[in-house]
Amino acid sequence: MKRLNILLVTDSFFPIIGGVQTIVDKSAVALSKYCNVTVATTRYKNYDYEKKPYKLLCCKGFYNSITNDGMSYPSLDKKFVKELKNGQFDIIHCHTPGNLYRYMLKFGKKNNIPVISTIHNKYYEDALKIVKVKWLAKAITKSFMKIANKSDNVWVISDYSYNYLQSFGLRKDCLLVRNCIDLKPVEDSEKRKQEIYQKHNISKDKIIFLNVGRLIQTKNIDLILNSVKLLRKNTSNFIIIMVGDGSYAEEFKNKVEDNNLKEYFIFTGSIKDRNLLSSYFCASDIILFPSIIEAAGLGPVEGSTFKKPTITIENYPAAEGIIDKENGFLCQNTPVSFCDTMYYCIKNIDICKKVGEKAFKTIYRCYENEENIKEIIQNYNKEIENYKNKKTLFEKIK
Repeated sequence: MKRLNILLVTDSFFPIIGGVQTIVDKSAVALSKYCNVTVATTRYKNYDYEKKPYKLLCCKGFYNSITNDGMSYPSLDKKFVKELKNGQFDIIHCHTPGNLYRYMLKFGKKNNIPVISTIHNKYYEDALKIVKVKWLAKAITKSFMKIANKSDNVWVISDYSYNYLQSFGLRKDCLLVRNCIDLKPVEDSEKRKQEIYQKHNISKDKIIFLNVGRLIQTKNIDLILNSVKLLRKNTSNFIIIMVGDGSYAEEFKNKVEDNNLKEYFIFTGSIKDRNLLSSYFCASDIILFPSIIEAAGLGPVEGSTFKKPTITIENYPAAEGIIDKENGFLCQNTPVSFCDTMYYCIKNIDICKKVGEKAFKTIYRCYENEENIKEIIQNYNKEIENYKNKKTLFEKIK
């Protein structure tokens, strides 16, 4: 089978570490075994990009200080445009609805290359947090859907996100392609656990809750803080490890101190080393995933790699595929409910271990699995074939 020339596009990339950046990077690495892969993104000033098995194509631009999203100017970057034209791409896959995506829609049409897009976010909550006005946040979300609908096809990553975004104008003929992760089970889990305990001087009797992700307010991390305020009234036998960094990090840390909760929290900052990140998962007992903005949160999938159950919010994307107390824990989006679930886990740690084992069997989905990555390549080939058929039909009609 011919090695496809694939262009993955994301307006924001490293050193920003979030779900989209991780998915683009890890899928590009996995796809590179079978395809020629290029990642196009906005250049981050004075950042030395790590060498990868895929080609990195950076465009002139900047990262805004509010959301850390990349703002590129492809039409003003002659070198970038030249390399695009020389890429001879079979398909363009966009992951963010920014300037690069808008440019790729025109580039694909002009050069007869199919352009598809994956929607990773619900957008509305993010927009509302910034503009503070519901009708304007809805208008922004609808504009994002209009952009996505201009692509040759849209991939959604959960049934929830597809149904949710229909009310904002998302097209109906989407393809469901669930995200994978790159993390793999390890054999020295207990050793890694002890290393993290020693590193942070954690008492062996403590129950460890782990939250991994960007520390931004829209990730709903205040729910963790407000739940801990209640939980400490019942028990002190726990620690929350927060892995990540972001625009809300300092304010969140200040809130922790202002509420005299410092003894319950450990902040590690961003962790790019996936091996080290795996160690933190090994050290944890339960994963916390309070975010409700993702179209399909990676937290439960990452936790399942190490047989760790996740507490997440019912009736939201991350809860898709989770059955309460069977392969994860569901609660309401309130401090009382989240706290009660955390307390249940502390008091029933043996049940948590069984739930974690079931999570591994039912939720874990990895790029290293040959079947998963070849399924994505097969979807690319179908998109290319559909594009050719539509083009041929259009030419006949014309």
